[in-house]
Amino acid sequence: MFPGFTRQGAALSGLRPGFIVNVSNDAWFGRTSGPLQHLNLASYRAIEEGLPMLRATPTGVSAVITPLGQVEAGSLRLGDTGVIDADLRPRQLSTLYSRHGDLPFIALLMISAALILRIRVVQALKRRQNGVMGG
Repeated sequence: MFPGFTRQGAALSGLRPGFIVNVSNDAWFGRTSGPLQHLNLASYRAIEEGLPMLRATPTGVSAVITPLGQVEAGSLRLGDTGVIDADLRPRQLSTLYSRHGDLPFIALLMISAALILRIRVVQALKRRQNGVMGG
């Protein structure tokens, strides 16, 4: 469920996995929206890595999730029991996130912060210059 977990495992082993397995006990959520939120979070991990996911829960929502984050037909709804028989779609080419993790996001954040700082400094200098010239 944690971003980067699959990527870190791949880096340690030197191999990119063919799929992700997510086993989660959602029983403590009861019949609330919690299990559906967990399913939603799991789909983000599949999208980030470009890998299909097998999600198994004893009481929550079990499903096969495509590399694009779509829940395949035949998933087991909240509280259902049964078996899912589905083919796994092949993994996609590695994604930007699977190759670089949070680095692109952090770089964009730093660039944005630098631009905002630069704009504020330029505005402050213009105000100071206008104040000195006018007085």
